[in-house]
Amino acid sequence: WLVQNHLLMSTVSQREDISDPEVIHKFASHVGDTMHLDYLYVLTVGDINATNPNLWTEWKGSLMHNLYLETRRALRRGLGTSVDKSRWSANAKNAIIERLSEICPDTANVQAIWGDLGDEFFLRETVEDIARYTQAIINDRADRDSKDPKAKPIVLLRNIGIEVPIATQIFVHAKQRNNILAITAAVLDKLNLNIQDARLHTNSTGDSFDVFYVLDSHGDPINENSRLSRSIAKALLKAIVSPETVDFNVTRRTPRQLKSFKHKTIATFSTDVETNTNMLEILTPDRPGLLARIANIFFRFNLRLLTAKISTLGERVEDIFYLTDANHCPIYDQELCSQVTAAICQELDTCND
Repeated sequence: WLVQNHLLMSTVSQREDISDPEVIHKFASHVGDTMHLDYLYVLTVGDINATNPNLWTEWKGSLMHNLYLETRRALRRGLGTSVDKSRWSANAKNAIIERLSEICPDTANVQAIWGDLGDEFFLRETVEDIARYTQAIINDRADRDSKDPKAKPIVLLRNIGIEVPIATQIFVHAKQRNNILAITAAVLDKLNLNIQDARLHTNSTGDSFDVFYVLDSHGDPINENSRLSRSIAKALLKAIVSPETVDFNVTRRTPRQLKSFKHKTIATFSTDVETNTNMLEILTPDRPGLLARIANIFFRFNLRLLTAKISTLGERVEDIFYLTDANHCPIYDQELCSQVTAAICQELDTCND
């Protein structure tokens, strides 16, 4: 059983949304019991480090550890109870409102900030983080005066990790702004930062609540009090307010060791029935500015990106994007899917020459 499933845990942790209780339930059902889970966890960590130690990072380790802990909890609770996402989301909202009750006792005001954000936002992000995001938005509204009533973008940075920082979390909130992912990716690329995970949440009025996890060029989190941290916030705010100033041209050189890999890009569309979205999987050689290029293609085809799972495996990336059309519906037009994949393959392979 272990040999047959030796890739399962790394695949789920890096390619699926492990904050989704349905993903955890499905994985736990496959594993079956805590004994198999323990053995699989040990085997997976040992296998990755023995195969190529350079592939192991604190970020990937944290993803796998979180999958292990959540699966263990699910197995202890029992798998007979069906997953109710709406109940989980409602519980999270109530906990957040309670946390914010002192600074904002008006529950309706808090809920108005969120609008009709989907359950995914309250499942993927922690109660503590959402409370922090919401409080920042409340404070921004309170600080605005009659001379400048227009809402400004909000950028928050903090390091995450239990004992030691494993990544830097960047929260970006903007009202009715387009192409936030491409703008953010381009700005971060100019600052030599690498996006490890991107979670995009937008309500029906166009307010974005996007969360990015980044590492520097050495694979380390950013010092929260450093000059670089302040530069990130300043650059993102400027770019979101004035997107015409953003330079989408990639200036970082592709490392010499990556230039020798000339594998062609493979892009594959499929429909994810469970999330009612399209899943786009892209396999391509790694190079600077990759995510910004892909996001620009989505923008040109008027596609809505919900989540991006970024996975770098040595010299290649295996990224997964969950998409819908502009009306929040799955893309059933096969010709459009073909046009998108053709554009991705052509543009990524051209820029890699």
